[in-house]
Amino acid sequence: MALKFDLKVPIFKFIGLLIFLFLLKYVDWDLYLDLLKHSNPVLILLLVPMLLFQIWLKVIRWKKFLDISNTHYLGKMKELFQYYMAGLYFSVYSPGRIGDLLKFNYLRSENPYSAFFITLIDRLCDLLVLLIMGAFSLLFTFKDEFFNIYGIIGIFIATPLIIYIVYKYIPVILKKFIPGKREFDLSSVLNINNWKALSEIILLSFFSILFFYFRVYIGAYALNLNLSYFSVFLVCSAVSIAVLLPTFAGFGARESVVWLYFMRFGLNSANALIFSNLMLFITLIDGFAGFIVFLIIPNGEKIKEEALEEIDEGIQDIKG
Repeated sequence: MALKFDLKVPIFKFIGLLIFLFLLKYVDWDLYLDLLKHSNPVLILLLVPMLLFQIWLKVIRWKKFLDISNTHYLGKMKELFQYYMAGLYFSVYSPGRIGDLLKFNYLRSENPYSAFFITLIDRLCDLLVLLIMGAFSLLFTFKDEFFNIYGIIGIFIATPLIIYIVYKYIPVILKKFIPGKREFDLSSVLNINNWKALSEIILLSFFSILFFYFRVYIGAYALNLNLSYFSVFLVCSAVSIAVLLPTFAGFGARESVVWLYFMRFGLNSANALIFSNLMLFITLIDGFAGFIVFLIIPNGEKIKEEALEEIDEGIQDIKG
C-alpha cells in the first residue's frame, strides 16, 4: 500500500513566509551580491564530503543502539549508512518526511516494537542535545536580559526531567499507540545498564551536531563572513530549535533568529540573509547527497519500494 500524504497546510504556516518576505525589504542587496561574488566555491563544495563524516557519526550511534537492543539486530555498517542517507533524502524532500519511517521499516522485520522505539529514541537524542545547546545559546547571548541563575536552574531541572519522561512515559504512549499488545517498557528494548554504550551514544549525539556546526562555519568562512566558530555555534543552536516550528522549510523562523543574533553581533542584514541561506543550502545539498546515494547503492530500488509501499504496512503491523 502506498503512503498517502496530506498536502493541506494550515494557514499559520504562511506566517513564516510573510516574515521572510518582510525581512527581505531591509537587505543590502549590493553587499549580498558582493559576498556571493567573492565566495570560495572550493570550500563550499567541501561541505558535501564533510556530510558523509557527519552521517557516519550518526550511523555509529544507530549501530550502538542496535548493539545494546534486546532484539540483537545484525545490521551492517554499510547497509545502515545506505538507509540513513536514503532517509536523509526522504526527510528533506518528501512531503511526509518519511526518513525516520524508512529506518523503522529497515528494522521492523525483527521486532516492530523495538524498531519503533529505537527509531524514536534515536530522534529524541538529537532533540535533547539541541534543546540543551539552544538553552545555552539563549542564556549566553542574552545574558543581560535573563536572570542567569533561573535559566541555569531550569536547564539542570529540565534535562533529567526530559530523560525521566522518555524513560517513564514514552512506553505508556507507545502502549496506547499499539492497543492490545503486551506490556512495554524501555528495558524490554535496550540494555539500559550498559553505561559505557549509553555514554558513547550521548557523546556521539553532541559531536555529530557540533560537526554540523563546523560545516556551517566552513561555509560562513567561504562566504567571507567574519564569524568565529563559537558565534556560529550560538546561532545554529538557536536556529535548530526555531526551525522545529511549523513553517515552510524553516522560512521566517530561521531568518528571524539569524537577524536577531547578527544584530547582537553588530553584523548587517546582508550578512544575516546570506548566513540563513547558507543553512538552507546545506540542508538541500544534504538531501541531494542522500538522493545520489539512494540512486547508486545496489539495493536502491529495494529501498525505494520499501519507503513508498511497505512502510504503511509496517505501521499496520504495529497497530495490530
